[in-house]
Amino acid sequence: MINRSIIRNKISSNRRMLVVLAIIVFNVTGVVRAQNLLSNPECTVYDQAHHRYLVSCYGSGAIVQIDSNGQQSYFRPPSGHLLGNTICGNTLYVSAINSIKAFDLDSGNEIWSLPIPGSHQLDGMTCDNSGNLYVADFHYAGNQDQIYKINPVNQTYSIFVPPGQGLCQSPQDIIYDAESNRLIVACYYSAPIQAVSLVDSTVSTIVIPPMGNFDGIARDNDGNYYLTSWTTGGVHRYTPEFTNPPEMIINGLNGPANLSFNPVDNVLAIPEFDGDSVVFLSVFPVGQNEMEKSSLDVYPNPSLGKIQIKLRSRETGEVLVFLSTSDGKLVYSSNGRKSETEFFRSIDTSCLPSTLLILYVRTSSSSYHAMIINNF
Repeated sequence: MINRSIIRNKISSNRRMLVVLAIIVFNVTGVVRAQNLLSNPECTVYDQAHHRYLVSCYGSGAIVQIDSNGQQSYFRPPSGHLLGNTICGNTLYVSAINSIKAFDLDSGNEIWSLPIPGSHQLDGMTCDNSGNLYVADFHYAGNQDQIYKINPVNQTYSIFVPPGQGLCQSPQDIIYDAESNRLIVACYYSAPIQAVSLVDSTVSTIVIPPMGNFDGIARDNDGNYYLTSWTTGGVHRYTPEFTNPPEMIINGLNGPANLSFNPVDNVLAIPEFDGDSVVFLSVFPVGQNEMEKSSLDVYPNPSLGKIQIKLRSRETGEVLVFLSTSDGKLVYSSNGRKSETEFFRSIDTSCLPSTLLILYVRTSSSSYHAMIINNF
């Protein structure tokens, strides 16, 4: 049996921190203990036609369905190990290490199973507007990572991006970007965000994030991208332009894996691989007009051992403040209350690393960030 947590050298955390967003966790705690069917949940997908989430589990090999009330049941009973999944039309496709399985969404019956000899560990997948399926092949033992293209109708496959063509080491998940006719790839070990042209399969790097160890990628209705990181134990949001640094919207997750987005309710479904749970996070977009009326000031910068932050906005309520290093390590956190138009906080940075620090400030509906040079 493959132990993914050892293979990936992933970092997990037992602390969960709520970052001013609505959150629900269905796991083995409290009254739902006897109903928890999740075993190393690796990937979630929202089945809009049936108003449910489908979760593929690595530990048990089951596909668990979670309805709108949080009730769990088996879509498919335990069998082997399962990784990524995606829905195209009325079919659920699931990667099973060295094969791809197809299931009818109405009946749950298996339609076909396609072995792919020579694959290493098939993981995240997506489909384009023509119905073609693309699957990332994670070569955890070396640098033979690749992407397969599958024709579900004929049940045939080919290598779309072969090894040695610029693909990052350890592609974890991929998502289809219809507007640019490309795949966007989230990587684990080397951790760039890459693009693959569907015209000629050429690979390019979109951005190199300040953190790494990405497991999943999802996109919301506004074109923002969300990535789960085992470095930070969190979820980070990029704007459509992929401007660094990304916004951390939650951390403290216990092995955040391959997440999905529910476009109907604006909810992220985030599986916790090491927590046997799924976190459901409501995402509230920030209006441009409100952003224009708000500002975050940080001084002095570079820091000389202490920084002052001042947030000006019309919002009141709780304010969360975080500082992390450029590789995603959290080095400071605090919270306070904002009752007037301005919020002040003084932070002693003399005991923090002398490096580039990233400041995150969150309110109930807005987020702000700044990069700080700590020279003390």
